[in-house]
Amino acid sequence: PPNCVYGVKGSAITIALVGDSHASHWFPAIEAVALERGWRLLTFVKVSCSFTTLVQRNLALKREYRECTTFNEATVARLNQIKPALTIIVNRRTFRPIEENITSALAGAALGEMVARIPGATAILVDTPDPGRDVPACLSKHPSDIRACLFTQDDADNREIGVAERVAAEVSGAQLIDLTRSICAAWPCSPIAKSMLIYRDEDHMTETFSRSLAAPLGVEIAKLLPR
Repeated sequence: PPNCVYGVKGSAITIALVGDSHASHWFPAIEAVALERGWRLLTFVKVSCSFTTLVQRNLALKREYRECTTFNEATVARLNQIKPALTIIVNRRTFRPIEENITSALAGAALGEMVARIPGATAILVDTPDPGRDVPACLSKHPSDIRACLFTQDDADNREIGVAERVAAEVSGAQLIDLTRSICAAWPCSPIAKSMLIYRDEDHMTETFSRSLAAPLGVEIAKLLPR
């Protein structure tokens, strides 16, 4: 993993962000918390590379994602050298393991096994609800009535939200952070919240909306680290 340092670079307190692109879309919120509290923030993220013991498939390369396995092992080694005060882990709920028929419980156990290898306090962040469609494209087709772009718990397996993460927290002893209600206050879920566009594509939050979650995220992190 490259040396990516954010927040207050000279701080005595280091926190780390680990995971795939769904960890990346939480970065604006986590960076805001780090800056407010005076922490150094390190990132260990790789696109389509969930933090798990399960072997994954890369759809673009059309083969086993060997680079991901290597990256994850190197991340664990680096974290054991750095020993952050807190590591926050986020995985996309619908990642792609080589093995078929992996349930949310099995995915959670595999995540928990990886998290258990990280030193210091750990927090697993529940993955965001999945609209199951390109949100900006939908809104551009329905500019006068966004109801056509609402999505439900039945869309994109949203009934599985938090299942894997809860198992992973039990396996690893990590703290579970669930901000689902801050993203979808009710079902069906709107792609707009407080006049902000939540999603920039099919499943990633916009930078603006992510940063707006810094306050509730900071409350949860404060339970794990002193101000």
